[in-house]
Amino acid sequence: MRILIDGRFIGVGESISRYTLEVVKGILELDKKNEYALLVRPQGKKTATEFLSRPEHIRQAQYKLCEGSRDSSPKAQNDKDVFASEVKQSTKKLPSNLHLKVLDIAHYSLLEQTKLLKYLNKEKYDLVHFTQFNHPVRYKGKFVVCIHDLTLLGHLYRMNPLKRLGFRAVMKSAVKNSTKIITISEYSKKDIVKTYGADPGKIEVTYLGIDEKFCQEVRSGKQEIRRFKGKYNIIGDYILYTGMWKRHKNIIRMLKAYELYLKKQITRNKSQTNSKLQIPNIQLVMVGKIDQNEPEVIKTINDINNRFCHSERSEESCGLKKDRCNPIVTTGYVDEDELPIAYAGALFYCIPSLSEGFGLPPLEAMACGTPVISSKISAMPEILGDAVEYFDPYSVDDIAKTMEKVAGDEKLREQLSKKGLERVKKYSWPKTAEETLKVYRSVQ
Repeated sequence: MRILIDGRFIGVGESISRYTLEVVKGILELDKKNEYALLVRPQGKKTATEFLSRPEHIRQAQYKLCEGSRDSSPKAQNDKDVFASEVKQSTKKLPSNLHLKVLDIAHYSLLEQTKLLKYLNKEKYDLVHFTQFNHPVRYKGKFVVCIHDLTLLGHLYRMNPLKRLGFRAVMKSAVKNSTKIITISEYSKKDIVKTYGADPGKIEVTYLGIDEKFCQEVRSGKQEIRRFKGKYNIIGDYILYTGMWKRHKNIIRMLKAYELYLKKQITRNKSQTNSKLQIPNIQLVMVGKIDQNEPEVIKTINDINNRFCHSERSEESCGLKKDRCNPIVTTGYVDEDELPIAYAGALFYCIPSLSEGFGLPPLEAMACGTPVISSKISAMPEILGDAVEYFDPYSVDDIAKTMEKVAGDEKLREQLSKKGLERVKKYSWPKTAEETLKVYRSVQ
């Protein structure tokens, strides 16, 4: 059987790119019989080639060096040098049953409905796996589609009416015309059934995995954590949030809850601060794109920072200039190697979302040994289980109380850390690939 996997997000969209690469890698290790093609855009060719052609023992060696890579001793440095040399010399050819196909067709574009359709009709693959819902609606061949979740439905307000109409038509076609639907949680499955009336028997749930670079050993890299904090003007302990600023992420309530938490800390310490506002020893660090399309989030951050970091004592209290002494720190994008360090250095991680199909970031935080507090709705209870402290995401007061509870209880943080490390064992990319291959075989 000739199977095409749509990898056009590789090199373009981080989360779907990782999903696609890990699924392809895992399937190729399990299946030597079928012929596979991976469709990529020009900017994704190098990423796909390097990832899929690197021998497994080199990948494993890279992860085993997770702890040593944060050790500056002469022996550790020598290990890193040897590893770098091995990587350069170890690249092998792509698996014999995989072929890279390069086609410059952007997602959500008109060319997807014309040029991609023409290509698929010409090649006549036995099965196509679209790793995101978008596909040529007139394609009549057999295909599997991954609908990760329906959170995009909440973003339609940003689209012009024509794009909004096209989005709905493509999603409806994906549900109706696909042979099988893959989704990433039971919550998303129920949402697809409820919203589109899909047959539950047509939908298969395959949980996502966690990259092995997110590991408990990262916490031992004290020097790297100090460097990260110094780079972004983080003074002491911090609460971490990573990700987008979209409406369903519930950022505004999280910010207001943090402000409420600050006020409580300042009131508690009034006698020591001489009744003047100053930065407390716990900041809120937001890692990810600073989204100019969300002016309300930007304004809220600026307002809180101005209220809590403008007094004469601000420079004295934190040792930084007043314009850099902020309780809320926005880093923008961080390097891929810095993300595990950001998780590992946090006092705890906060995910306030109103809607999540899965929720990788809190699992990544758990894998680094970091406690997590989370919204108690959507897929979060299903994915995170009893390994987190939950709050009502619609209640600013409840979010603030949960922040205060976890920040002030070291024993609770230790318990959450242990539970989180155990919970993440449930999720792995090889298992995701195995379950995906079962879907392929079920439609042969």
